Amino acid sequence: GLKFPLAFPARTNPRHETYASVGLICREAGVSTVPFRRAARALRAARLLQVEARYGADGRQTSNLYRLLPIEQA
Repeated sequence: GLKFPLAFPARTNPRHETYASVGLICREAGVSTVPFRRAARALRAARLLQVEARYGADGRQTSNLYRLLPIEQA
């Protein structure tokens, strides 16, 4: 579970965003896509990860933009 969030920052830009593929993130984290998707779903539910689909001029999805969000202070 924690491998994905710990490996993810290595691929982010200064705004904590990445277009890295699921395959690349998984290879670097040493996990398969199932734990990646599980962790991403949990992070999205906790409002710590935002995923934005990206589309080409032809309307086909080309990639996802993954954005790590800050932890809200209580």
